[in-house]
Amino acid sequence: MRVFTDGFFESMSGLTTTGSTILLDIESLPRSVLMWRTVSHWIGGMGLVYMTITLLNNFKYSRFNLINAEVESPEATEFKDEHEARNSGFDFIKTYGLLTLIMIVLMLISGQFFRQQPYEHWYDNAYDSITHSFSTLGTGGFSHYGNIAGLPEVSENGELILDESGHFIMGGLQNPVSEWIITFFMFASGANSGVWYIFFYKKDKKAFWKNTEMKVYIALSFLISGLIALTLWHYNYYSNIEETLRYSFFAVGTVISTTGLENWDFTGWPIIAVTILFIVYFVGGTVGSTGGGLKVKRFIAFFINIKMKLVTLYQESMSFKI
Repeated sequence: MRVFTDGFFESMSGLTTTGSTILLDIESLPRSVLMWRTVSHWIGGMGLVYMTITLLNNFKYSRFNLINAEVESPEATEFKDEHEARNSGFDFIKTYGLLTLIMIVLMLISGQFFRQQPYEHWYDNAYDSITHSFSTLGTGGFSHYGNIAGLPEVSENGELILDESGHFIMGGLQNPVSEWIITFFMFASGANSGVWYIFFYKKDKKAFWKNTEMKVYIALSFLISGLIALTLWHYNYYSNIEETLRYSFFAVGTVISTTGLENWDFTGWPIIAVTILFIVYFVGGTVGSTGGGLKVKRFIAFFINIKMKLVTLYQESMSFKI
């Protein structure tokens, strides 16, 4: 019974992209089990209901009503009939699949040429690349490592494990380049899938700059990451600027997209950096993305509403004086 309960918990955590786990020693589990966790996560990021009603030919209910309720594109989206709604579903799946494929290829290249300790077998690299791509694009944070990279590996007697050059061996992926790839795709997963579709399939290279929400999302991500990096650099928390930027952007990416992966325990950062990072907990990704949170668009609407109220109050006060 305990095995079934644990399996059900992990499956639901993946399909809902929650990312929680009750597993204590993840790395000791069979790869087949860990692969299922990330596959369930990838399906959950796509949207199980969305995928099902798109793929089914003979759907009992009005497909376009359900998809209209699920989809949030750069502009208000209304699908007039079943054919148009189903095509939009396939467009989303194609975009989601293309982003996943690109990330897998980049992770394969990174694992092959930049890993601190080379993989023993080629399929180890493929396994890491696929599972972490599924986990990242699903924005839920399943990983089969205790930590992805940052913390050093320690022997049983508590000593750091060093490589041939005398540098400590990082845990998990052991690859700063892979961390940068994961960082980029965490931000990408928090972005609107409709914008990615316009970028890839409509060949509109200015798609991201035509959408107000995307511009705010990008600006906020860079601003918060930059402020944290400056804080960490001021306190000499890391040894060089590349590490400082990598850990800063990774932390902001994992929080704003609600992915939940980690490459360093940022709770040990200076309190100023943690406080700045805490801001993005309230924001989340954009509408139409696999990320969670309140969404950037709702904050934009909130500030626009405040601006309108203030302008109205000012105009009424001026009219009263006249």
